[in-house]
Amino acid sequence: VQLFNQKKSEKGYLDYEDLQIKTRELLKNPDVRTKLAKKFKYLMIDEYQDTNLLQYEIFLPLLSELKSGNLFIVGDPKQSIYRFRDADVEIFEQPKDDISNAISATPDDRKDSSNIILAESFRLLTDITCFVNTVFSKLMADKQHKFETTYEELVKGRNNPSHGRIELLIPKLN
Repeated sequence: VQLFNQKKSEKGYLDYEDLQIKTRELLKNPDVRTKLAKKFKYLMIDEYQDTNLLQYEIFLPLLSELKSGNLFIVGDPKQSIYRFRDADVEIFEQPKDDISNAISATPDDRKDSSNIILAESFRLLTDITCFVNTVFSKLMADKQHKFETTYEELVKGRNNPSHGRIELLIPKLN
């Protein structure tokens, strides 16, 4: 790691993490932070389930640590795939708690009214939706397996009479 960082420095290279770290450091400058916060009235983050702590720390200053601004987050914690980039499903829940804490006077005032679940899938057909719900609702409820999120059933939103097709390929073991 030390040699890698040394070579990057010698050649003036930055990798993905370096860019994030430098962005976070740049946003510590009050002038930069204020100018950017004024420039962006709305901040939307898509695929939020793949956000890491460093990325969370980048957008916080633009929203006065979630005390101002307009934040819209879209994501599905069951679809988090960027663990290799330190994506953390717990970060998915963090803004809800932080926003609630920032705007609520007491714990009793903290209602989850801004959390909207979009369960409808317009990609899936009837049989596929039923298969996914049947398998994953049981699998993710099994206490022997530890999942970072709970299963919420899909709803077929597609107006299509086709049922689709499920085919299981089970290898024969000798």
